[in-house]
Amino acid sequence: MAFKFVFALAFVAVASAGYAPIAAPQVYHAAPAVATYAHAPVAVAQKVVVKAAEEYDPHPQYRFSYGVDDKLTEQC
Repeated sequence: MAFKFVFALAFVAVASAGYAPIAAPQVYHAAPAVATYAHAPVAVAQKVVVKAAEEYDPHPQYRFSYGVDDKLTEQC
């Protein structure tokens, strides 16, 4: 039992250290250059549609029911 505990702790220690003998070294590249262009501001006109306020019910009342209307199985 003690061997399992020691083995588990060793496994956690190796995993947390990030040691991987087979892993290839990481290669970092410079970030790609970003081209920026200065443009003159463009004004865009849009129509604004105002919808009439609908009546709002803060406490709606719902009625739910369950039923089956199957003429084939009613005859059995």
